[in-house]
Amino acid sequence: MRVETPDVSGIAESLQMDLNTRVGTFQQADLYLVRSGLYVRAESVVVYPDGRLELRRCTLTSCRPDVEVPWSLAASSVTLERDALGIAWNPRFWLGPVPLLWLPGVAWPTVNTRQSGLLGPRIFRETSSLRRYDKGLRLQLPVFVNLGYDHDLTLTPEIVQYRGLPLGAEYNYAFWERQRGQLNVWGLRERDPRTPADENDILTPSGGTPPAGPLTRYRLDWLHNQQLGDAARLILTLRHSSDGQVRHEYDNVFEFRPYRTYQASLTGQGPWAQAALTYEQNADFVQESVYAREARQTDLLRRGRCSQRRRVK
Repeated sequence: MRVETPDVSGIAESLQMDLNTRVGTFQQADLYLVRSGLYVRAESVVVYPDGRLELRRCTLTSCRPDVEVPWSLAASSVTLERDALGIAWNPRFWLGPVPLLWLPGVAWPTVNTRQSGLLGPRIFRETSSLRRYDKGLRLQLPVFVNLGYDHDLTLTPEIVQYRGLPLGAEYNYAFWERQRGQLNVWGLRERDPRTPADENDILTPSGGTPPAGPLTRYRLDWLHNQQLGDAARLILTLRHSSDGQVRHEYDNVFEFRPYRTYQASLTGQGPWAQAALTYEQNADFVQESVYAREARQTDLLRRGRCSQRRRVK
């Protein structure tokens, strides 16, 4: 049978419903829990009117079914209370088909309000015939830090099988009304030095200057959006990276131009016209290869425009 509710969707072999207590029991169920973002496979799932779930002989994961090497938590029983706690007994943590950890019991918060704590781990594999894109398994363990009602921080330590231990940080803020911003930083000191064979398909015949040792790779993105009164807006953008290839290798953003960008845009709107003034500065990398880390400065661009628009009565 098919299950579709605001909180649960999936399939189950059968459903037993007690009309007096309004308690339902699904047998042999494969469900997606919308509120917690978990995929559940259980021998039985008991659903109570207050939203509490009791799972028996079950497996939970936040990974989609098409993930190649998912993580999962298998347990004899799990209780999930809305806006309270999730409690698992006899849990075993698995990475794909490999068991990694056993505990007699574990508990975690299930509240919807912003609270500091661990987020669901993410694991995926990135392989390629080109060595610079062959990174192997990547395991991310994000930690959310609630700094207040108007800003927060997410730290993401990571394990990249063939490269090392990167660290990412995402800072979000909205200190004033009609204003918001985000700062995203990621960095890695690669474990092994590069060789010319890693770059031979994109190096020019003249090549480049080989790095002296293992590379430090990083990227930084900042976006600030501020409304100025009722008819003007200021947008500040900063994109910076260690080299022209880091976003291609680690973010799989192949359409991103390998440059550093600094941009400020001020737009205004009046009764009969609207105008925009933009200051932009770009620095293009001479080559995408990490062997050519020099950046070539482009001209400064100042653009202004004013266009008439008709008022609609």
